[in-house]
Amino acid sequence: MAVKIKGTPEEFFVEEIISLPLAEKRERASLRVYRLEKRGWNTLDALREAARASGLSLQDIRYGGKKDRHAHTIQYLTAPARVDLSFSSPNVSISPVGYSSEAMSPHFIRGNRFTLTLRAITPADETHFLGRLLEIRDLGFANYFDDQRFGSVGNDGVFFGERVVRGHYNGALKLYFTTIHPEAPSAAKERKRAMEALWGQWDALLPLCATPLHREIMEILRRNGGDRGGLPALQRIPREELSLHFAAYQSFLWNEVLRRLVLRHARETFSVKGKTGEYVHFRNPGRQGSARLGALSLPTVASRMEATDPECLELIEEVLAERNVRRAQFNLREIRQSYFSSFLRAAVVVPEEFTWARPEEDERYPGKCKSTLSFLLPRGSYATMLVKSLGL
Repeated sequence: MAVKIKGTPEEFFVEEIISLPLAEKRERASLRVYRLEKRGWNTLDALREAARASGLSLQDIRYGGKKDRHAHTIQYLTAPARVDLSFSSPNVSISPVGYSSEAMSPHFIRGNRFTLTLRAITPADETHFLGRLLEIRDLGFANYFDDQRFGSVGNDGVFFGERVVRGHYNGALKLYFTTIHPEAPSAAKERKRAMEALWGQWDALLPLCATPLHREIMEILRRNGGDRGGLPALQRIPREELSLHFAAYQSFLWNEVLRRLVLRHARETFSVKGKTGEYVHFRNPGRQGSARLGALSLPTVASRMEATDPECLELIEEVLAERNVRRAQFNLREIRQSYFSSFLRAAVVVPEEFTWARPEEDERYPGKCKSTLSFLLPRGSYATMLVKSLGL
């Protein structure tokens, strides 16, 4: 993607639009609602700092989703009203906005409002750019899960979730301990490379564990070996971490199904490289293709799935067969802290309130143009995918 985004946090602004019931006075509400505004921080790090300063447990704070650290973001959270979570530090502000009897969760996110600055648009691409904006406004774009969803996946494209589904617990744990996140500090990367080289030598691995939890899990493997200790070790991984790994695998499978649908029904397509595969987007899909794709909602894969179109079910089974996996294997009877749940997600999303500025000279990239886009997307859809669907 030649076009540039996220040059500064202010050039990628996102604000949650929520439906959480709010009250101005506490009355019977046990929770206080806060507005978190941040730049250059990820959500969890900001909340950890605020929790530490207030003496509140991080587990008592509820929020709807994690927001990009390379952006200017506004989101909402709840915490027990008995403690004041207000917090201020460079680039992070948490301030109270009211009270609620319900905890903040993804359920209360109606959508996210974005304002993005796109830079380095070449003059030769300007006509294409404006034409694609009109197409996306009218027809939407393929609603893939973007690369942010796959932070827990290594560059080899092997999925922790798939290894668990297949019962390869030792292999899943190896990924858990050794997968390197691109933004990890160099020392952490070196430590994980060392663990990968020593995998199976439990006594040597134990001193390399970075947290008490990791040492506890490794101790289980040391006592029982990689085969017998695999399941009890997996059972010690916290629910939130396990859920992220499972969601990454489900998102990959979902993307694979959508890619095949776009290739099947759109008469003109182009591809954008992604971390775990190509994102195939449509142009001029034609009336029939546009109607078909726009009407579809695909389920995330689980042993029990939401009802879906027969064609979608056929493609799900096709993708699973290619990976030598069956849906029944997604029912993890022995791992109960998290599970594969199914929900429907639209194949195509049409941005609401979509506006843009006509390209003008880009002072940062001489000879090129910039433009600002503003739009609203439903919960779970990616503004970065809209940018990729421009085909620049």
